[in-house]
Amino acid sequence: MKRKETILALCSFMSFLSMTSCDSDTPKENPNEDQKEQIENQIKEGETITVEIDHSKSQASKQGDFTYFSFLKKQLQLTDKDAESTVDWDIAFLTTEGRTNGGESGKGKAAVYLTETDDFDGIKSASEFVANADNWKVDKKHQGVKLFKMHSEEVEGSFNENLISWFKMDLKIMPPKVNIRKNVLIIRAADGDKYVKFQFLDAYGKDKIPGNVRFRYSFIPLKGEANTAKRIGEEIISGSKSLVEYLESMDKEKKDKIKYLKVKNGVSQEDLNSLKNESFELAELDLSEATLNVDYYDKFLKDNKNVKKVIMPVTCTQIGLGWMGYSKLEEVVFPKKSKCNKIGEGAFALSQYLKKITLPESLETIEKEAFKYCLKLESIEVPSNVIVLPESCFENCRELKHIFFKGNIRQLGDWLFYNCSALQEIKFQTATPPALLGEPFSGINQFYKILVPKSAVEAYKTAEGWSGLPVNGY
Repeated sequence: MKRKETILALCSFMSFLSMTSCDSDTPKENPNEDQKEQIENQIKEGETITVEIDHSKSQASKQGDFTYFSFLKKQLQLTDKDAESTVDWDIAFLTTEGRTNGGESGKGKAAVYLTETDDFDGIKSASEFVANADNWKVDKKHQGVKLFKMHSEEVEGSFNENLISWFKMDLKIMPPKVNIRKNVLIIRAADGDKYVKFQFLDAYGKDKIPGNVRFRYSFIPLKGEANTAKRIGEEIISGSKSLVEYLESMDKEKKDKIKYLKVKNGVSQEDLNSLKNESFELAELDLSEATLNVDYYDKFLKDNKNVKKVIMPVTCTQIGLGWMGYSKLEEVVFPKKSKCNKIGEGAFALSQYLKKITLPESLETIEKEAFKYCLKLESIEVPSNVIVLPESCFENCRELKHIFFKGNIRQLGDWLFYNCSALQEIKFQTATPPALLGEPFSGINQFYKILVPKSAVEAYKTAEGWSGLPVNGY
């Protein structure tokens, strides 16, 4: 009798252990409000959490579905069908390839921002990234997504492009080496209110199980402490060493990894010339805090082939003769507090790769042929203090589609838009028609429009030289 009671008691105890084990291993999918608050209190803002996605514990994954994860509630037991109608999950993985609860993958508001830094601790808040709306990626349909399996398999479905192809296998080494993309991601959670910083750690689990993704994350506030993270490949030059001296003091291996170069001291033409001789290619040369010791008739970045983007010094008052010509610059940025008031003759002429430039509000003068043969430039706004556009200023800008004159333009020069064959829209803010010298609009395609304030349409149409031009009101 006693033996029977002992067996019954032991069975009850084992049953109790089994129930409590299930409770702890399987996160609840729909906790009540008290439970939610308790979970949120357990995960503090700033606390770094390291996670391994264990597909073996997901019944849905065994059937070929994604394994779902909540930043608050950890790994969940959801099928793909269940996930369509809930915002309880934030991210999910099919082996190593990920999606978020947003876009075409879910009803949530999740999205992912790929930063240019691998400094996880240096990211303190999300506001810097939220302000850059164009870099956030939501889920879309993808074809040919490769799954991390023994026998390579490609699938079609909705994924987030920042959560797929985040590692590469080096098959030259045996066993193959996994090279992880270390860039920190900023992920907006499914509720649209919370943000986490997120970093992949491995495509293998701790027990070397392939496809058991490992990562770390931490909740960050929208607004808070300024970020201190340096971008991957960023070098900052300050102090007494010149740019030439700094580069000469670096070993080649370190130098070749430079992608972003920020100079905070004086910059001479000799410094800029030295960049031409380097083997690295700069995604960005930031001179915003530098003092530029370059003459109007010097070369600046003319003929430079290894700088894609330049941020001009705040204190620079003019862009000199042909400064950017024949370069491979794709973007030129003027800081908000720029003091530049003059763009010299042919300053950007023959910058055949230039796609984007935002002119400073301080600008007053643009000289002739300033943007001639900028073959990739698609749009531009001319600031309000500029009143004269001289001859051939935009000649042969063959991809230019939109131009907006924000101020009271008084005069347009001859051949201003000659051979701008893609031009669709020329917009004027002024109600007073500018004087036309020669034929500013010759050589444009027949489908372009000239937009002027609705109240000024008649004034434009009857002004000297404007008759027959495609003037429309807005």
